[in-house]
Amino acid sequence: MRPTSSPAVSIVRVAACTINFSTIVFNKIGMRVSLIDNPLKIINSILWGNLTQTSLQNATDIYGINSYTAVALPYGENNMVGDPLIISTDDYGLVGNSPALDKADKNYALPKDFYSNERPLYSGYDIGAVEHKEENKQAFIMNKGFYDTVQHGLNNAVAGETVFVIVDVVIPQNLQWPNKQNITLQGLNKNIVLDAGANNLALITNINNVDVNLRNLRISGFNNVIVQENSTSDKNNILFDGLVLQNNKAQTGKTSGTLVYSEKPVNMTVTDSVINGNGGSGNLFYASTSLGRSSLHISDTLISGNSSSGSGSLAGSIDVFLARVTVNGNSAQTGGIFSGSNVSINNSTFLNNNSTSSGGGV
Repeated sequence: MRPTSSPAVSIVRVAACTINFSTIVFNKIGMRVSLIDNPLKIINSILWGNLTQTSLQNATDIYGINSYTAVALPYGENNMVGDPLIISTDDYGLVGNSPALDKADKNYALPKDFYSNERPLYSGYDIGAVEHKEENKQAFIMNKGFYDTVQHGLNNAVAGETVFVIVDVVIPQNLQWPNKQNITLQGLNKNIVLDAGANNLALITNINNVDVNLRNLRISGFNNVIVQENSTSDKNNILFDGLVLQNNKAQTGKTSGTLVYSEKPVNMTVTDSVINGNGGSGNLFYASTSLGRSSLHISDTLISGNSSSGSGSLAGSIDVFLARVTVNGNSAQTGGIFSGSNVSINNSTFLNNNSTSSGGGV
């Protein structure tokens, strides 16, 4: 509510009223309530900084749920008293260390805030009309904090944690994957972009025998997305879930493996993704066979418009399993999609794939 000399909220002659996810601040009178039959419910809201918080006239009591107020409400549950740390009289959002962050009750949650931002933006719902949006940070770990760069987020993650990328990022140098199991790098939503810009680099270098999990990201412009350079025969796992992998290519010296280049055996899984417009002189997925055979499981994914000036635009010498996959408009010199691979295909379609030498769809 914007500052006013009149009551910001005036409730008269109603049977019941509920105020949810609202901010009532800097007014002469916050609320005037009279002649209502049931308690006024204030849920996930801020009532603070008004000269008079409430004016009750022949009204029943106020019942608060997870609200932040200047004075204690008569009845309720999980309410807080104190300064919620509003940014200013012109900006009713919360500062980064506000005690009202992540404290709203999700059972009464609304899908968007006053500015149509998604709720929640981060780990939990914020009290008040405006979800807090962190500035000048790239990454976030739930219940830990925000980080200046994606790499700092990965460096601070421990086993089992997810590092959320919260803004589009041009990656200045290879991300060094941490030597910790079950780390996930995930976009805050499916529109978050990781881009190489003018930098000729791989997105991720993994020199350890740990799993790499990527979710809900749009990845483009890299010279190889993941590079694994170690010589153990132990397999690790790579997961691509909800990705858009577009316009990536293979770098000099690693002409295969535009999306995954591995010098060791690896189990790769791709699901609910789009693989489009990537190219190179070898396969999109490459793993050396010198230490063992690798596998590639792809499901519910579109693979289109990828090309290879060598053999097999998708994979070579890898055990491939496809389910509910559309493979459209891909090309290679030999073996339009696969070369030297053991392949299992279920409920999938192949359209307009070609090879300049031999093979076509498969």
